[in-house]
Amino acid sequence: MNRKRGCAERFLACGMAFAVLFAGCGDKAGSVEDYIGVQAAKEAALKEAGSQADNVIFSSVELESEDDIFYYEVVFTENGMEHEYEVDALTGAVTGERHRPADTGGSVSQSGGNAAPDSTGQSGGDSDAAQGEEALEDIRQGTERQTDEGQNTGDGGDAQGIRSEEALSIALEHAGLRTGDVHSSEVKPDMEDGVRVFDVEFWSASGTEYEYELNAADGSIRSFEIDAEASYHHGAAQGAGMISEEQALAYILALVPGAEAEDITVYLDTHDDGARYVGRLLYDNMSHEIEISAADGELLEWDAQILQ
Repeated sequence: MNRKRGCAERFLACGMAFAVLFAGCGDKAGSVEDYIGVQAAKEAALKEAGSQADNVIFSSVELESEDDIFYYEVVFTENGMEHEYEVDALTGAVTGERHRPADTGGSVSQSGGNAAPDSTGQSGGDSDAAQGEEALEDIRQGTERQTDEGQNTGDGGDAQGIRSEEALSIALEHAGLRTGDVHSSEVKPDMEDGVRVFDVEFWSASGTEYEYELNAADGSIRSFEIDAEASYHHGAAQGAGMISEEQALAYILALVPGAEAEDITVYLDTHDDGARYVGRLLYDNMSHEIEISAADGELLEWDAQILQ
């Protein structure tokens, strides 16, 4: 009797703690009954990706929180790529996404522990293996996503603007890269000075980091930054001398087609890891600062901002 009573008391204590946890979430978290549910989160992610449910395989749908704001983390694979979307649990708006090559070394696994509750508050964490397989199949099948072009898709883009995948494509084209040249990427909607934008970040296979800010209305590039320091081998050309200022000017002009030599100011700067030429210019309504290696002219950093 004592053992049964002890178990009951512990169960009751856990239930009270759970209730207190949700009660303390405040208006930001809302209640589980207010959440859109797993199915709606799947559909929001599919719509943002422009994918069909029959063409993807979901690996997990979990309810997460950050700063007391709850969202669904939806992960699926399609055509060798793994896609991860964050969907606001209350509004259904896509608030973030990441893309990377899928790990083909093993089978798709389900995530345990924090399995996402549906709109009734039930959690999949207590289901047995057979139920888990059935749930995964239900997620994979999904429902036909809506294709009404006039429907607003929240922060992910609408009929009057670009979508997140278009933002990534524009940034990749500007960088002279293709999807296969990138090992990790992230696209997030944001607001900057009252303008709706997409923040795009990705890394090339060589380790160069690219960051772009695009106007979500028309896809124009507001700013970008390229950091190739990690991929450049300082000292590889040591002993080979330095390129001249005229050569540095030619390298920089090649990076900004259309710019003229008189538009550029070039000077030599010294760092602990080697000398570099810094070029500054205003061109095509953007301010550019470009740093290249003084040893061989290789690009080290490039920061460009739209002129306000």
